[in-house]
Amino acid sequence: MKVKIAFPKNLYFGIMTKYTFPVWFVLFMVSCKEAPVERVETTQNTNSFSIQDYPKGIVLEPQVLDSTRSWSEFVAMEGSFDILKRATSTEDLKLAIDDLIEKEKALAKAKYPESFDKLQIKSRQQLFRTFLYKVKANLIDARPVNEGMTELINAYNAYKNQFNVISGSTLDAKLILDEE
Repeated sequence: MKVKIAFPKNLYFGIMTKYTFPVWFVLFMVSCKEAPVERVETTQNTNSFSIQDYPKGIVLEPQVLDSTRSWSEFVAMEGSFDILKRATSTEDLKLAIDDLIEKEKALAKAKYPESFDKLQIKSRQQLFRTFLYKVKANLIDARPVNEGMTELINAYNAYKNQFNVISGSTLDAKLILDEE
């Protein structure tokens, strides 16, 4: 004896097809809603730039100036940094940063004077290079350069200050490390 279960065929499928179109229609309308557009306004004027808002530079001591006078790559980078200080617009700043990057690359490849061929100076130069590229990226992307320029000038001041520290140091590292 066979038992037949009476299950109406259209009960499940009828309900599903009945509500399928309205459900898809509601999902389509909700997903096509236009997202609100946020307006981002920059407060920085893209044409003007002033170095007056940034930290002052460190002056090298006279004995350091005498030692670096014959180091042409360092003198060239000092000149490029002075050009950076005179930048008045972002276009001037872009040109000054590009020139400074070229001079810094030449300085990195150059032979250091024996008294300044130290890791303390080279590491600060690398930090300076990092902030140079950060400012350049901000200029390319038309983002504010205030934070990057402050960091750049502070890194350059630390770089120059390390020359003064090494020049003024009277300790001989060889005597300290020598165990005899």
